[in-house]
Amino acid sequence: MMPAHMTDKNNLSKGETTLKKTAKIIALVAFMSITTAGTRQAHAISMLSVDDGTTFVTVTDNGAGDNNALVGFIEYSAPFGTFANFAAAVSLGTTKPLIGSAEAPHLDLASVDVSSFGAAEDTLTIKFTDTDFADLASGITGLRSEIGGVTDGTVTYATYFDNSNTAFGTATLLSDLGAFSGGAFSDTAYASLGSLSPTPAGPYSLTLVTTVAHTAGTGKITSYNATVAVPEPGTLLLLGSGMLGFAFMRRRKS
Repeated sequence: MMPAHMTDKNNLSKGETTLKKTAKIIALVAFMSITTAGTRQAHAISMLSVDDGTTFVTVTDNGAGDNNALVGFIEYSAPFGTFANFAAAVSLGTTKPLIGSAEAPHLDLASVDVSSFGAAEDTLTIKFTDTDFADLASGITGLRSEIGGVTDGTVTYATYFDNSNTAFGTATLLSDLGAFSGGAFSDTAYASLGSLSPTPAGPYSLTLVTTVAHTAGTGKITSYNATVAVPEPGTLLLLGSGMLGFAFMRRRKS
């Protein structure tokens, strides 16, 4: 039979070994948690920017200036006086995981911009971007860009993707719409994968860029909604029907 003091030493030794193993496991888990958290913060974070040529503001999802805690949704309202000749500038950007996904993108940018009464001519450039999009899901053949709204000035709209996965990257143009002026406006552009060189390859970023220009004079307002997204099946069907109809008309004429 083993003496009592030897049993105590063995139990103590086993206890120390267990504590050391537990400490190592806790340290490893903590390290992995920190590393993973750092990765989540470094990637796939949407951003919104507003620039009048003098003042430049960038808002990161759930960062300073974002008035909404939802992930994938940025709500920015410029404090009065931020942009000298605009009394109000309110912009909303929405992306994954709220709408769309990494394999089926959908970015939405809405904005209302009001110039001050008697203000000098001025322009706002508003951008919305998101990163870490993956290769497009099977069956997707392109991306649709669309904008609609009302303006007392002029509006232009462009969309881009960037295979370097850079926020606000503009390496490859998807669409270039406008300039629109003088009241209500809307337009749509479809970029097929076959027309793009290179094609989107994950991970890549998507960026929407709008410009709002108001001339000097009394107060003016512009409001719009802009998107870049995977076309819905109905949209593709209408597009295909339109192309078939056009081909039929040409055939009849010939």
